[in-house]
Amino acid sequence: MPKPVKERPDGIKLARHYQALLASGKFENRAALARYLGVSRARVTQVLKRLHSAPAV
Repeated sequence: MPKPVKERPDGIKLARHYQALLASGKFENRAALARYLGVSRARVTQVLKRLHSAPAV
């Protein structure tokens, strides 16, 4: 029986979500967003950097 294929989250979609949270003003900076999400500040930065390499839509 083959293993089920795990879906990977869409990185650009996640980056846009993070950016929207920051733009909403609810979070003062990336560090506050990281604390809220339960991830490191570096991880937030990594995700947001995807927006720089994404083609404009």
